[in-house]
Amino acid sequence: MRQLFFVLVGLMLYSPWAQAQKTEHNNQRLEFSMHYGIGGNFFVTRYDEQQAHYYYSKDFIGTIGGAELVWNLKDNKQAFGLSYDQSVNHGEKNINLSNDGLYVYVDQFKLRQKNKMYGIFYRRKLGTKLAASVGFYLFSDIAQQLEATNTRVKLKERESMEGGFFLGTDYYFYKTSNVDIGVQLKLFTFFAISEFDLEVMGLSPKIRIYL
Repeated sequence: MRQLFFVLVGLMLYSPWAQAQKTEHNNQRLEFSMHYGIGGNFFVTRYDEQQAHYYYSKDFIGTIGGAELVWNLKDNKQAFGLSYDQSVNHGEKNINLSNDGLYVYVDQFKLRQKNKMYGIFYRRKLGTKLAASVGFYLFSDIAQQLEATNTRVKLKERESMEGGFFLGTDYYFYKTSNVDIGVQLKLFTFFAISEFDLEVMGLSPKIRIYL
């Protein structure tokens, strides 16, 4: 997956096809878009839920949604933008603990993992329907976990802040003078001193409005 990320970035930046395509909306610089769809969280699949009395794993498949504000440059092939994305994943827990007459029971409790991503990006058109973008983002990670013993159940939340790069691809299949409808694919990576890996991916229907 890491190699795919860099290959797609290279194609976006250096593709000669992108230079040859004609563009639309020549006089409309500012655009606003929204999307909401299916998201996958790679981080929650790396949990190793082996420690006794602690429960924190979630499902890989969740939801993702967000918005973008974009400023098109004069050639209308390149643009810069700001983005906000939020992904949510849940994990259902059923816990039964008993010892020496004490009993704890948890039924269908949903733990939540929420990522809030704030990004700035560069976008380039690869044709009249296709565009790709690459950017940097900061994300706030809010993770819930249960601590269950024979006498109590305690819900905890852990919050952290990290950064990374993301890659996006937009394809618009319906266009009017001021509104486009399409789909968006986004891949979010995170980086640290010792690692670089995928964090979140999303596939969403998208609507774009020219202001």
